[in-house]
Amino acid sequence: MYDDSMQICGRPWKLAIQEAIGNAIGAIILITPRMLNSDVVREVEIPAFLEKAESEGLKLFILFVDHSVVDQVNFSIVDNDGNQVTRKLTDYCGLNSPDEPLLDWSRRVQNKVLADVAKRIYQDLHQGRVKVAKIVRKPVPGRKTIHVIIERTVRHSPTGKYINKTKKLAVHWYESEELNENDMIEIQECRPKSKTKCHIFVRKI
Repeated sequence: MYDDSMQICGRPWKLAIQEAIGNAIGAIILITPRMLNSDVVREVEIPAFLEKAESEGLKLFILFVDHSVVDQVNFSIVDNDGNQVTRKLTDYCGLNSPDEPLLDWSRRVQNKVLADVAKRIYQDLHQGRVKVAKIVRKPVPGRKTIHVIIERTVRHSPTGKYINKTKKLAVHWYESEELNENDMIEIQECRPKSKTKCHIFVRKI
């Protein structure tokens, strides 16, 4: 878990945010007018969350806390094809409606909603994310392992340029169907199967 209060004094804040987002499996986004007025939130944090959501399946938990102009705010991101596109937070399914923010409800209802939200977040994060990956070499029958890479486009905070990043993973495979080098597949996080395998094969795309 990470929030801005965990920043280390003297460390570049953009680097800390970039590392935290890179390691995240979920993001809780609390929508308020003050949050939307922050340049860092609009230009760094939210675009990074949205890019990771679209490229790696990062789970977004969007809670509308107060009335705002969130439906009028555009965020510039790079999609999976490397194109510059714009997105709104209202394009994604929220935990509640922006027309019925949390602060419109009584304290009792707020507490119930927050408890329900906490349960949903816990359940969703423990299901394991599904990611798209590419097989880098033909699997060997009997070894039950697939070697893949995950490719994504990210914004380099210091320069503002977009760069391609790849991550290599070993994936557990039950040899349920024939696979070849360069096949695109879906994989899912799971309990560790070995020292190097924390993902399982889901399906061939």
